[in-house]
Amino acid sequence: MNLLWAQNATATIQVQNREIFIGDHLNVNCIILAPNNSEIKALDLPEALKNAGWELIAAGETTSSVVDGAKTQFIMPILVTAWEEGKKDLPALTFEINGRGTIVSNTVNIEIKLPPTVNEEYVADIKSIYVVETSWLDYWPYFLMVIGSIALIVLLYVLYKKYKDGTLFKKASLPSPEEEALAALEVLKNSKLLEENKVVDYHAQAAMILRTYIFKRSKIDTLHQTTHAFLPKVKHHAYFQSTSEAISEVLDTADLVKFAKASPLPAAHTFAADTITNTVHTVKQILEQEAALKAAPKK
Repeated sequence: MNLLWAQNATATIQVQNREIFIGDHLNVNCIILAPNNSEIKALDLPEALKNAGWELIAAGETTSSVVDGAKTQFIMPILVTAWEEGKKDLPALTFEINGRGTIVSNTVNIEIKLPPTVNEEYVADIKSIYVVETSWLDYWPYFLMVIGSIALIVLLYVLYKKYKDGTLFKKASLPSPEEEALAALEVLKNSKLLEENKVVDYHAQAAMILRTYIFKRSKIDTLHQTTHAFLPKVKHHAYFQSTSEAISEVLDTADLVKFAKASPLPAAHTFAADTITNTVHTVKQILEQEAALKAAPKK
């Protein structure tokens, strides 16, 4: 650089402190004082630092301000670190001004220390820990947390809606006695009791379907009494008056088959199944008529 430039421009390095631990970041300000309207540029900054045992972490935006009227002060902040213990100089840095000449800064001696209470013998390769690359797998737990939070919010919203609608604690609708009886009859029809000549079991189950249905619809104790003990009440009940004779025959047949070892004809098997179906359908019609009367407007 010529003498004129040497007289009119200077470069100075200032640091935040003179001691750092291995891997710590050191704030460095490169201060250049040059004539107004000057343009400055750092030459080979990363390479110069690397050759001196330093690593450039970041270079900030250069700011400028006019001082003494005829000169401008430029401040170029940089962030550096070192990975080896000991004393070392921040090197003299070179800056170009207006593309016509260069100036060189001072050097600054810095002491790099091991972290306190740590023996050098057990110090890991700190630099490799700092510079390890991350991948999306490192963030997978956070993704799960986000997804879990969204799922929880949706669940709470659904529960809130059900609570507002009054359906959150609503009991599941149970099958009606009619549905239970017809379902049990279907199971009996699909069984192989008759094919296996288990006539006693077939008629016993048919009778139990009838007994259970009558009990659930009328509360007549058909489950713990003999046929002849409860049959008069069945005959006088409004739901079963029209089918009481058929009911009586099915129940009597079941008793004869079970206790008297009687052998009913195939027609008796069909009659038992038909009686259950007819009884259920008859009661359903009565129930529908009663519901219609209740729903009809009163005059």
